[in-house]
Amino acid sequence: MAEGEYESQKALAAIIPEIVDAPIAWGMLEDDRSKAFFMTCFRELHDCQPPLSEFLAILKKLHQTSASPTGKFGFPVTTYNGPPKMVNDWTNSWEECFARQFRSDVSFLQSVYGEDAELADLTEAFILKVVARLLRPLQTGGRNIKPTLCHGDLWDGNVQMDVNTKQPIIFDSCAFYGHNESQHAVEQLWSRAFD
Repeated sequence: MAEGEYESQKALAAIIPEIVDAPIAWGMLEDDRSKAFFMTCFRELHDCQPPLSEFLAILKKLHQTSASPTGKFGFPVTTYNGPPKMVNDWTNSWEECFARQFRSDVSFLQSVYGEDAELADLTEAFILKVVARLLRPLQTGGRNIKPTLCHGDLWDGNVQMDVNTKQPIIFDSCAFYGHNESQHAVEQLWSRAFD
């Protein structure tokens, strides 16, 4: 997990350094190799969000200026959105990238709450019927999607204001190169917190 967060924050800091809590180091504990650390500079943060228009301008910069190093969807290391592992293997297809993560998320939830055959059937039906119909046309008929860097876990708990710089700071990322609108669904859940 620590390596994933380190690489995520490093990738974000390369594009929008003014608002990213840039990483310093990560590693495994010497006495207990099952535990890791992740280190950044200390910042005094205030639990309040920036004006939405300012924050969206920063996200626009991230999405317009970042580019996947492979030209594909994914990320070079495994990241975690809390306990669930992100499926970051490189792929040319946004549909495949989205579908395999959705499948993985449902599988994780079933490992926690128990197997549900109906949910498994609905998941596959959703992927085959809804995901395919909505996402496949984005990359067919001469259309293309540029994989851009996404934070991966952007919500109001992962954005605070730096007391000294008065700039928003984003942290706790599980970055990936994906469709630039993929994190907007999460953003919409908490956008009222910005106003």
